[in-house]
Amino acid sequence: MHPFERDAIEIMIGSGGFAPDIWRQLEHATVVRRARDAEAHVAYFDVGPVAPTVVPSHIEMAADLDVDAYGTVTACLAIVNGRLASLSFEMPGPHWPEHPRVLGLAPKP
Repeated sequence: MHPFERDAIEIMIGSGGFAPDIWRQLEHATVVRRARDAEAHVAYFDVGPVAPTVVPSHIEMAADLDVDAYGTVTACLAIVNGRLASLSFEMPGPHWPEHPRVLGLAPKP
């Protein structure tokens, strides 16, 4: 997993109620595929059978992140059947930084 992806997940989940379950899964998570088109960059995960499950088992969370050299990017984390399934980044423009870095949550307008 790229540091950018891990940082995005960590910022998105913070210390919320189901965050500990996701934190434990991150130790087991590997990216099995990445897809990119003009609108989004998506990482698909496998966490293996020994990873603890996330409760509730179906979650989709979104957050606007501040990305260095890019600006505001909407990220979406999906949990399916208690497992990290995917992390997507909406890309409103064609010029994605070569080594993006999450600075934090995007400032509220």
